[in-house]
Amino acid sequence: MKRENMFQAFELIVREYNTFPLPVHQHTFFELAYIVSGTGTFQVSLHDTPYSAGSLFLILPNTSHVFKIESYSHFVYLRFTEHYLEQYFTSDERDLIRSVQHTGSVLCDPKDRENVRDLVNVIVREYTQVRVYSNELLNYWLRSIIVLIVRNLIVSESLGVFRVEEEKIMQIIQYIQAHIREPRLLQLASLGQRFHLSETYIGRYFKRHTNENLKDYILRCRLASVEDLLLHTSMRINEIAAIMNYTDESHLIREFKKYKNMSPSDFRSGRKN
Repeated sequence: MKRENMFQAFELIVREYNTFPLPVHQHTFFELAYIVSGTGTFQVSLHDTPYSAGSLFLILPNTSHVFKIESYSHFVYLRFTEHYLEQYFTSDERDLIRSVQHTGSVLCDPKDRENVRDLVNVIVREYTQVRVYSNELLNYWLRSIIVLIVRNLIVSESLGVFRVEEEKIMQIIQYIQAHIREPRLLQLASLGQRFHLSETYIGRYFKRHTNENLKDYILRCRLASVEDLLLHTSMRINEIAAIMNYTDESHLIREFKKYKNMSPSDFRSGRKN
């Protein structure tokens, strides 16, 4: 089995694939695999987890894994060593990171998914245009991402989400993220049928385990996916509305304005300026 090494404390790699170039392999370092765009499956320890834009996977050293690509995928890999962890994180934080056993995305909070997306974008820009204090800023931003992961792990662990692999709530979160472009599959009746919960109960079940309203969570994930398309593609608004299965372009614009206080076009132009 192929095993990759690295010889510096921190490394960033940006790749885009139609087909993942490696078979099942391992690393001697920690790797954060962030999905900028695309869909597919992340396989670790023979367990498959669907991925989509905004998914973030923490891959521990000596863990066998591979990505199976369904649609053209854009990856950002943030790699760091054991020494990096020891230098910047407490013993408890290091133990929490090392003890990760689950196979899904390490971010279940939509707000933190947005935070990580923004941090990844600024890291990539700084890494490709090195300037004074670039190394200091890159270290700071990487540590910020790891702190966000630790927060999500602490919250999720306290709810028991990651302690039991079969826990329904994590499966529901992963299913929503993987099918965010298919609103028909995310209706309460469809979700309830999929996870063997009643239509009237699944919302309460989700709220109890995540402290988040299910419909609000789906909406946040949907708008986050719209934002990713606005920032990382040249698709027109009507094309984004179609791919996200909005009724029409005006429906997307109204919903975006209601929750983001600006139009999709203004959001796109403001972030790119």
